Amino acid sequence: MKTAENVDFKPLDERQILQIVKKRFLVADISIEDAVLNYYFRRLAFNLRLIINNLDKLLLYGQNHIIDNHVIDFLIAPESTESAFDLIEAINQKKPGKVLKIYEELIDRGEAPIRINALLLSQYRLLIQAKSLKLNDQNLSRLLHIHPYRAKLANQLASLKTFGELSNSFLNLSDIELKLKSTRLDPKMLFEIFLSKNT
Repeated sequence: MKTAENVDFKPLDERQILQIVKKRFLVADISIEDAVLNYYFRRLAFNLRLIINNLDKLLLYGQNHIIDNHVIDFLIAPESTESAFDLIEAINQKKPGKVLKIYEELIDRGEAPIRINALLLSQYRLLIQAKSLKLNDQNLSRLLHIHPYRAKLANQLASLKTFGELSNSFLNLSDIELKLKSTRLDPKMLFEIFLSKNT
């Protein structure tokens, strides 16, 4: 015990992930714009495991090509959380057709309705935090230990709704979660009811 060394294995925050990825590109002598890197992170929902696992594809491609958003779309399959941000964005823009299309794509990819609902709950929780804290992107990123681009998205989406509207959406999704767990009601019908209240 006297000679033992404590090693901290707490998860890396999104800022540390960004530094790791930038260093990998630097070592490989490949340039990539911050906006493209942010898009890559968002597509993989800022998940470190997925970001690192998919990095070799980009590094290999980047040896002979410029990496832009179209390349990210072509090489990298999106993570569900990224689609949850897209869902909320479409809800806030009052585009129910687009919302249903994204929802159906998630279902077709094998996502369970209860997981989609949980992802939406998580994203609305972040929007409520952004709305109530009223911080700029950088300070929100630092306080919540999230990637600066995610903080920027949260502030942008939160600005489109009142605190009451965001809270109601969160409560409606909580109600759906309870029904998904305790009843046999059609999940898509429940989501469409939520959509009708929020677009």
